[in-house]
Parts: sequence; structure tokens; C-alpha cells
Amino acid sequence: MLDLFGPSSEDVNRSNMAHATNHMAVCIALIDKGILTPDEIEACRGQATHIVEQRWAEKEREAKIAFDKEHPGMRDMMNKLFGEAAGEEV
Repeated sequence: MLDLFGPSSEDVNRSNMAHATNHMAVCIALIDKGILTPDEIEACRGQATHIVEQRWAEKEREAKIAFDKEHPGMRDMMNKLFGEAAGEEV
């Protein structure tokens, strides 16, 4: 059945677990082969976090721009209906 509301939380959790498992497998292989130490991997995590957060923010901006182009005026209406009640912009 087509899921009109996107993936379920179970699907997202499964995907996140698969991604984490793949990441862990690569880390274990790099450590076992002596290519990287656990400390080096941890140091790289900070750099990776920064890059991923930047890319994530860029994707969110692109999605908002695309939504606004497809549905002009909808964001203003949503902000009036939901954003003001929640005290934030939608």
C-alpha cells in the first residue's frame, strides 16, 4: 500500500540501524587493520558532524524553497494557523 505520509517510524528506525551497523563495520575494519585508532575515529566524528549538519541544513532550505514554489502562500497560511499557536515558524 502506498504510504501517503512517508515512511513509518519503524521503517526509519530500521534504516537508521542499518546505517549505524554499516558505519560500525567500517570502523571495526579500520581499527582491526591498524589503519585508524579509536581516538582518531572519534576525532573524525567532530569533523563529520559539522559537514553532515551543514548539508542537512542546506537540504532543509532547498525543500522549503521547493515547497514555497509549488504552494505559494501556503507557508504563510500554515504559520498563521499553526506557527503562531506554537510560537514558532513552520
